[in-house]
Amino acid sequence: MADAPEATSPRTGLGLALGAVALGATLALPPPAGLPVEGWRTLGVALLMAVWWITEAAPLPATA
Repeated sequence: MADAPEATSPRTGLGLALGAVALGATLALPPPAGLPVEGWRTLGVALLMAVWWITEAAPLPATA
């Protein structure tokens, strides 16, 4: 018999939203002086992955 799916915790929803906001902010705002646009966007993706990893909003292998 298959296990019942786990209930979604509020932390998961919050993590999904915070990660998306962090990425959106780096896409919408200009990079700081001296930082190339590519580096700024890479920071946004890294923040997204870090928030999702910490809050376990996405499966850990997906954020690794």
